[in-house]
Amino acid sequence: MDYSQFLKLLHLNPIIIILVLGSGFWAKNYLKKWTALRIGKYSVSVSTAWKTLIVGTIFTAIYILITSQGVDITKEMSIEFFVSYIFATSFYELILAPVSDWVQGKMTKK
Repeated sequence: MDYSQFLKLLHLNPIIIILVLGSGFWAKNYLKKWTALRIGKYSVSVSTAWKTLIVGTIFTAIYILITSQGVDITKEMSIEFFVSYIFATSFYELILAPVSDWVQGKMTKK
């Protein structure tokens, strides 16, 4: 079983995974000044996790809109998009972000 067959078996789309992981790093590095979301008279603080979720959703939605031009989205494709998005956001928040912070901490201490 090769890599592409393994991803198909798990219903994972590697492009969506890369988009979400990339959006996490992008949000962490380039949206530092965005700390609150104002809705009317209410203000809600926006954590890095929320920034990743928002930017990842936008990037993924754009990708899905582009790839679905002229193609009927099947049930299989919808499942693949959803599972890939959930996997990537969870993987980023639970594994990749903490490891990245740890590595950056080790690099700056030297």
